[in-house]
Amino acid sequence: MPKHRIFLFLSLSFILGIFIQSFFKGEGKIIGLGLLIFFIIILAIFWKNKMATIVAFSILFLAFGIWRTELALEKLDKLSLDGQKFSGLVMISKEPESKENYQKVIVVTDEKLKLLVNAPLYSELAYGDEINLQCNLKIVENFADDFDY
Repeated sequence: MPKHRIFLFLSLSFILGIFIQSFFKGEGKIIGLGLLIFFIIILAIFWKNKMATIVAFSILFLAFGIWRTELALEKLDKLSLDGQKFSGLVMISKEPESKENYQKVIVVTDEKLKLLVNAPLYSELAYGDEINLQCNLKIVENFADDFDY
């Protein structure tokens, strides 16, 4: 089997792991551990068969995709900043986007936390500026039913 096809199978397995984990939130560690054990068994039994080895590594990449998505989702669950006050020095990480009545500014804190700030329209803000920010944090809400953050 050509190397590019092996790479394709491994990449698709990783992406499938991300897809699967998005539906089974919270059970990723159990599923990933089961797949890891299955990988070891297949590799131990069929280690001389090239196709079985490719399937085993595809299962490993599937488990890695599940595990990686589980870590990202756990990080989001621990992040409960809604309603808290924030004050500190932040850096503008993207060029401000002007709307009708305000500017959308994406800033990053020292802890690498990204925040979306709605600033007054005529504030002179530019990419790379460091500003002192004081605000109340809230989770971004959906504007319409057809789009979800």
